[in-house]
Amino acid sequence: MHASKAPLLLVGTHKDELEDESDALEEAQRILTDLLNYKAFVKIVKRIQRPSNGKWFFAVDNKSRETTAEGKERASDLSVDEIRSTLERVVNNDKREVEGLFVYTFQILMCIA
Repeated sequence: MHASKAPLLLVGTHKDELEDESDALEEAQRILTDLLNYKAFVKIVKRIQRPSNGKWFFAVDNKSRETTAEGKERASDLSVDEIRSTLERVVNNDKREVEGLFVYTFQILMCIA
């Protein structure tokens, strides 16, 4: 990987398409926990910037929208705001010149298929 020390964010998309959101998100979390427990991933796990709920990934509803006071449409899912805050914190806390940030996006539906 080019930016081998870059912070990582895992983003699961299409939360809005899950039939049983709670069960599906827990299953995706379990799968990621099992995968990331392998010793080979120790360096990667240390770089993952996790959501405030302690899960491995930010689960995002792609369809929820709201209109701002300026009349612009934006995502209303609070996960989007938390991703934005996490990115800002990563950049502000980085003492070196930012070498890169890797955001891995996956569809939650695909993770549990």
